[in-house]
Amino acid sequence: MSGKTVRALVTAVLVATIGWAQGPASRSWKEPRNTVARSRGASLGTGTVQYDPGAPADALVTGTPGTNDNYFGNLFDTRSGSPLVPGTVTQISWYQGRVGASNIGLPVFGPATGAPNVYLFVGSPVAYGFNAVAVSWAASGPFFAGVAEISQETGYADIGNGGVRSATYNSQGFHGQQRGFFGGTAILSGQNVMARVSGSIIIPAELLEFEVD
Repeated sequence: MSGKTVRALVTAVLVATIGWAQGPASRSWKEPRNTVARSRGASLGTGTVQYDPGAPADALVTGTPGTNDNYFGNLFDTRSGSPLVPGTVTQISWYQGRVGASNIGLPVFGPATGAPNVYLFVGSPVAYGFNAVAVSWAASGPFFAGVAEISQETGYADIGNGGVRSATYNSQGFHGQQRGFFGGTAILSGQNVMARVSGSIIIPAELLEFEVD
């Protein structure tokens, strides 16, 4: 056997050995690769809407005795520029100022226009701080929520004060309003009442993870 023949046989054996060790390629690198999106986690449909940047209060709003303009709250209609969706408010938190002799707080809830139509008496609220309570309020669109100061009612003098901020959270503007028992509305210009709501009223967003297949 000549030298050229031997070299040819050795080369053929080495090529075959390397090919066997590497195994067959499952796909050419020149072929397109698929990107598959898979859902990760549940839809984020629950959150908190707040317009005030937090304590301390810049002022404490108080109803005027003998008048009917003693609800203080926000018109809840957006969250960081996105509209709210129909759902359920499951918690309200508010900044309580003074606590009167009756020693209660009074969160309120109602339609976007008119007087609030849901009240919740909360015993022994924390004075000059945030309070929170679980609720179950159906919201089909924009709504009003806040606190009541019913100082004109006999036996309920100085129930408390709601805190307001002359500042906004996350550049969301001012939503503060003062409502009357019979539906009158006054805009609290340049103010947000320190009342916040949580629940399934936030536009859902789904987390996705991308995987190369």
